[in-house]
Amino acid sequence: MGEGAHIQGLSSDVTEIVSRLIVVLAIVVTLVYLFVVKSCIKIARWTNRQREACLLEKQLPSRIQASASADCAICLDPIRAGDEIRALACKHEFHAACIDKWLLRSTARTSCPLCKSDVALRRRGRSFGRLSRLLFLLVPGVLGLNVAPARPSADGVRDFTEPAARTAAAAVQSCALTLPAEFARAPLESSFISTGVAAQPGVPPVVLLHSFDSSCLEFRRVMPLLAAAQIEAYALDILGWGFTETAGCSVSVDAKRAHLHAFVQQQLDGRPVLLMGSSLGCATIVDYVAAHGDAVEAALLQDPQVLIDGAPPVPEFAQRAGVRLLASWPLRALGQKLAYEDLERCDTEDAIRVGRVHCTRDGWEDDAIAWLDSGGYRVSALLPRVTCRTLVLWGRQDRVLPPKDNVEKVLAALPTATTEFRWVEDCGHVPHLEQPKVLAEAIAAMVRGDPVAGDSSVGFGSAEPDPIAVEPGANPIGLWRQANAFVDNVVPEPLRRPPANWPPRIDDFSLVLGDAAAAYTSAFLCLTVLTSGREGAWATEGAQIACAWIVAAAVTNGWDPTSVLPSLGLRNAVGCVARMSIDAASTRVVLALLTAVATGTAVDVKLVVLELAVSAIAVASFRVLYLQANPDRR
Repeated sequence: MGEGAHIQGLSSDVTEIVSRLIVVLAIVVTLVYLFVVKSCIKIARWTNRQREACLLEKQLPSRIQASASADCAICLDPIRAGDEIRALACKHEFHAACIDKWLLRSTARTSCPLCKSDVALRRRGRSFGRLSRLLFLLVPGVLGLNVAPARPSADGVRDFTEPAARTAAAAVQSCALTLPAEFARAPLESSFISTGVAAQPGVPPVVLLHSFDSSCLEFRRVMPLLAAAQIEAYALDILGWGFTETAGCSVSVDAKRAHLHAFVQQQLDGRPVLLMGSSLGCATIVDYVAAHGDAVEAALLQDPQVLIDGAPPVPEFAQRAGVRLLASWPLRALGQKLAYEDLERCDTEDAIRVGRVHCTRDGWEDDAIAWLDSGGYRVSALLPRVTCRTLVLWGRQDRVLPPKDNVEKVLAALPTATTEFRWVEDCGHVPHLEQPKVLAEAIAAMVRGDPVAGDSSVGFGSAEPDPIAVEPGANPIGLWRQANAFVDNVVPEPLRRPPANWPPRIDDFSLVLGDAAAAYTSAFLCLTVLTSGREGAWATEGAQIACAWIVAAAVTNGWDPTSVLPSLGLRNAVGCVARMSIDAASTRVVLALLTAVATGTAVDVKLVVLELAVSAIAVASFRVLYLQANPDRR
């Protein structure tokens, strides 16, 4: 009797524990659901703004102002030559950015700011369009699928709505360059854009080099300003990217260097040049200066990506799929959200079209794979050899290469005597697109040999935004941030979440692959070693576990070097995995429930718990090994 009562009591305790776990899981699932709903609302609002902006551009197209005009009635600044303006049906003209904000940010403002005439746009039905766009953005973001076509149409340029993009695309020209036989068997038709300004004695021509996997169209907003300043400038496509045909030639680092040198020697008659580069284009400059220093009079490095050596470590079997993902619309949209500071003005669908139109070139996919196989640029050790006059420009709000983590390191590696530094205010990773006037003025000053205006201090005190700064007033955003700050003060430090940084930043792709490999390994162990009867299901279960951990790492910024805790020590590595485990558990439960509903089977609670425990150990072990193998990440 006593034994039966003992068993009954034990069973009651187990039931109570299971009941509490179910309540906790229900709360977690509810929170995840609310998070998804919140994301859906944000994405729906964003897509609505983008659709309205495209509609405004089609019905009231903007243009580049040819000469100075009257003041803009919204910002009260004068309309200068080179400004992008938009004229309403009543013939009143404003800065395009000003009138766009006036009309799109408030549903009540549907009239001209001056004469109050109606500016209502002719809208078509929205219900299906909003739903289809929402699904188009959510499905790739959550499942990693490429719903958009892998390539834009062959006449994708015709879809451009930005006047500067249409003008730049029409201005692309080419010249035949002869490279050494080891790189190309025949002359290459190399594409570039020119300001059309004639050579001037004693004045160096400017060669602008775009960022990774882009094209000369990146400089569509800078080139008209340089032309207006009478500066001889050329936006050149780096070999292997852009529109230059590469049939039968190499696209390695050595070939890229030879291609740039051929352009300087054959097209510019060997005159010393001023090289300007953006992001990875700066690595091209550093590599070229180290080999041909006499050919370069000055260098302008804009948000330079010169400290991370090598190309992303992508396994050979996954290279082609990865390259196709690189061309996809969702990934390009994600990149834009990271690159821009002013998302309202710059993060448009047309910018995505411009950023991926070069992917239509024959051989682009093979060139991208060849670039991965070549190992990429390794120029961090070459920075001390850049002895020409060098200006480093950096967007104050750069989220791709955060200034706090990179500026001082770059300036320390470059020669102090010849290096200058300037901030670009209210700007992210792409000043040439967000603040083209600032870049054009800096180039003009360097061409003339004048000092460059701007803030040169390298302090990070009040300039860095407070990640938990609370907005004044009892608005939902302020209350949400206050709640997060309160939780951070209550929760023990190792389990606190890092500051919000979305979309997540991936500094080292091996972290993502390692988390996924650890998840698959744990699924294999659980289904083939620790349990029996489901040996054939390890691949499916592994996919769900890997998805759960990848989502958890994305939510907790588990790949960001500023918060990735392996970079801060062993104790914090364990804390990172502990934080990730909470989100991984909730995601895994949701996936298990969805699978059960889809297949009509029951959820194996014991197996799910076992998988989570083993996968947590596997991911923690991988992070510890990663820490030991990469001591420089501390």
